[in-house]
Amino acid sequence: MKQAKAFPKSYNGTDGMTLRDYFAAATLQGILAGSGDEEGLVQYNADALARQVYFMADAMLKARGHD
Repeated sequence: MKQAKAFPKSYNGTDGMTLRDYFAAATLQGILAGSGDEEGLVQYNADALARQVYFMADAMLKARGHD
């Protein structure tokens, strides 16, 4: 399956990030921004958090009809 691009135009000869990666990054940014101070970040398991943000990204793509 070809993945939709977040930024469809090529930049410096690269294809750029996928829409899935963009959604995951935005989700991660929101979670971390809402975590409070730097000490609050230790509450997250990086592997689990990565799985969670991609789970959310996949749900967003599904909602858009991009299974």
